[in-house]
Amino acid sequence: MNNYKSKVLFAAFLSVLCCAIILLIFFLQTQKPVFFVEKTSIQKSGAIFYLYNKSVFELTLGEEYCIQKKEKNAWYDLEQLQHDEIWPLYSIVIKPKESTFFKIDWTNRYGALPAGKYRIVKKFGRSSRLQKSYNIYCEFEIL
Repeated sequence: MNNYKSKVLFAAFLSVLCCAIILLIFFLQTQKPVFFVEKTSIQKSGAIFYLYNKSVFELTLGEEYCIQKKEKNAWYDLEQLQHDEIWPLYSIVIKPKESTFFKIDWTNRYGALPAGKYRIVKKFGRSSRLQKSYNIYCEFEIL
């Protein structure tokens, strides 16, 4: 009987341990980066954006971005002035719990933006999943 109790307790312990590991993995996988704009920097020609890596993984991203405008509760890609723009091929690596900033001048690509609600879209990858990229968005308003 005593051997039975120890086996049951051991099985219960393993079950709790497995659940804790699954919850930890889920928590680590859902830590998304924080992408925000310095509100005082917003101009019709550009702005300064910050990206903070909250996760435990390294993030990689390039210079490429696109801008969308909000119209009637939906987001639409802005028309580009140049369709043959070449982006640098290097990647920026942001270590866990670190941040970086981007000073973006979009006049060559989109011109000066009129008043409205916009968001910038950047792609990034994680060191644990280099095959898959994710989009991150930052909304801003030009008055």
